[in-house]
Amino acid sequence: MKKGYILVIIVFGLTILSACSKTVAAEPTITPTLLPELQFTETSAPTAEPARFPMVYQDEAANIQLSYPEGWALEPAQVIGDRGSQAALLSPGSSLESVAEGGSRIVLTTYQWDPKNDLSAFVAQRKTAWEASGFKLLSEESFKLADDRSLVILVVETVEKTHVLFAFTNSGENYLQISGEGDLQVCREIVDTIQPVQ
Repeated sequence: MKKGYILVIIVFGLTILSACSKTVAAEPTITPTLLPELQFTETSAPTAEPARFPMVYQDEAANIQLSYPEGWALEPAQVIGDRGSQAALLSPGSSLESVAEGGSRIVLTTYQWDPKNDLSAFVAQRKTAWEASGFKLLSEESFKLADDRSLVILVVETVEKTHVLFAFTNSGENYLQISGEGDLQVCREIVDTIQPVQ
């Protein structure tokens, strides 16, 4: 009985020792595999979509240009009174007197106004006039053109609840006011193309 007892203790001891001993796993064998040869084909760069607004209007006096959609009518600049001139961009069906359903009208007016070369004073005067007329200012943004001139863009609501977009910049020592009516999204996209004449 003692021999059996001793044998059980030896087997139990060996089991514990084998469990506690550090086992070293065999390193896995890496078998290289050949990948199929990669084929490269040359592709041309994606082509740009045709310009959304392919037509270009230039105002030499203001030294600006902007792009507008094909099919729109251009009313060339005409003198209005003794202190300004006016040009217009009209979507199909729109006129200087009315905006077609779903259309737009953009009027570019140059004002001779004192003080000269003070865009912020001119914009402040316009805002005062709108407020006196019951217009409500909905938004105002200011940007710098490439020639470092300021471009101020505002949206107002008239007393008739119509929304109108206005953009202002210097035209030499005078002032250029751009007003957009109708589809204001299209008007804003056109205003966003304004840059100094190339």
